Amino acid sequence: MIEWHRIHGTLVQLMWRIIAPRHPRGWLDCHAVLNDTGDRLWVHCHGMERWNLPNIEFVDVPVDLGGPCHGLLMAITGYMKFEKSIRVDENVGGCMESADQIVLHLATLRRSPCTESGHDNLLRVVDLGEPVESGFPRRLLAAHLIAMADNTRSCPEQIRLLRRATEIFPGEPLSGPDSLSARGSNPGNYFAWDGLGTVYGTAGRTEEAVETLKTAVLRWPFGARHFAMNIQQDVATGKLSGSDPDPVLNFWRNVDVDELVDQYRESAKEPTE
Repeated sequence: MIEWHRIHGTLVQLMWRIIAPRHPRGWLDCHAVLNDTGDRLWVHCHGMERWNLPNIEFVDVPVDLGGPCHGLLMAITGYMKFEKSIRVDENVGGCMESADQIVLHLATLRRSPCTESGHDNLLRVVDLGEPVESGFPRRLLAAHLIAMADNTRSCPEQIRLLRRATEIFPGEPLSGPDSLSARGSNPGNYFAWDGLGTVYGTAGRTEEAVETLKTAVLRWPFGARHFAMNIQQDVATGKLSGSDPDPVLNFWRNVDVDELVDQYRESAKEPTE
């Protein structure tokens, strides 16, 4: 008996061959192989040899992120076929979900150490500049989840995606340079925390919104300070209401970034004996 998911995969391939016959999606075989403990996937493809190009893999993928990794795999293979091949140790970056996404997708492709038969020409996707041993590209997937959240109007789905982005890549406090040009690289996963806090506010979860936005501030103080100053200026000039009860707007109207940073640094000090 043929399993339904295999029939479905074949039907999807045939559909893509009809509607977009030149796209790799209709010609590649994509596999998601579960590890022995049942909590990680090896997501990879076969078939790029058709165009004398390498196949792509993601390793150590959490089971619930198999779908997003498959989407990124298709974006990368499509780019390689239609734009240019990506060679070993080259970087790839840009907008893989939507043209106006806030955070860029950034990754490096390394030569896979896989020695299994039939996987000779395989490139592994890792986070930008990371070695092949680094495994799952958590920053890349966080960027992808942020972009996916921006593309949905469902508040619960936005919360799910953004919370997952903060789980796989919590980020480090006080990250990033003092430059707005760094925003595309998402210092400290600032935009996942900021987005999650904003959606919490929309959902009426005020306490969670405030605490999450405080975390965002500590991830990239420079970016948070710049945004808060813009909000405060808009209130001062009348572009925004100074009495609006919105908890997110109220947070940015009143936040003292330097005070939050000082409080964090004080709490992070090692206790003296």
